[in-house]
Amino acid sequence: MSQVRMYEKRQSRVLWPVMGFILAVALGVISWVVGPSVMAILPLELQGLLRRLPGLQGEVYVSLFLFLILLSIGVIFVALFAPKKAINIKDSDMMKQRQDMLKYKAGKERSQRRIAQENRKALREEDAKRRPRER
Repeated sequence: MSQVRMYEKRQSRVLWPVMGFILAVALGVISWVVGPSVMAILPLELQGLLRRLPGLQGEVYVSLFLFLILLSIGVIFVALFAPKKAINIKDSDMMKQRQDMLKYKAGKERSQRRIAQENRKALREEDAKRRPRER
């Protein structure tokens, strides 16, 4: 398992809230400008109901409703086309990596056993060489 990681250029998402606020303000301005035209298209019964409201309340309600619709459409588009965080983990890759790790551990244990066996053999040979001299 390697500690080396490939460099990936990351896009900064720091300004996304600011761009979202600017988009919301722009949609608010658009809905305020288009609101009276939309109010003229509404059925006569609804127009009469909205015109009976004091001041600009009818136009404000229509513009607010239009703003919510435009904002909803914008949120849907952003959610659909925003870059997704890449998750490249697959079960097959994890299993392969686990198998490689187990093979590495088994090979390491075998080499350690072999080295220990060679050390014991060398110690026995040394001991066998010393014994005749001691007699």
